[in-house]
Amino acid sequence: MKNISHETIAIQQRFFVALNWCVDTGVFTGLQEFCQAHGLNRTKYARIRNNADGLYKCIDVDALAHICRDGGISADWLLLGKGEMVCT
Repeated sequence: MKNISHETIAIQQRFFVALNWCVDTGVFTGLQEFCQAHGLNRTKYARIRNNADGLYKCIDVDALAHICRDGGISADWLLLGKGEMVCT
């Protein structure tokens, strides 16, 4: 089984922080709407978020682009942990 790097784990954690912010600010109503809007597997993302069973390991790269584009999330923050979460 493939090990997930610390960098990948950190990116995924920031992704879900950003998604929660998008929900809190009304960009999306929740994970389901985000996934439906972008043709993503909601079950996969729920399992990654909850670290449920290890079946799914990594967020899709296009999901990272979608959260940046739709939510105004800084790619530098999301990928590198630098700067502010929200683009100004």
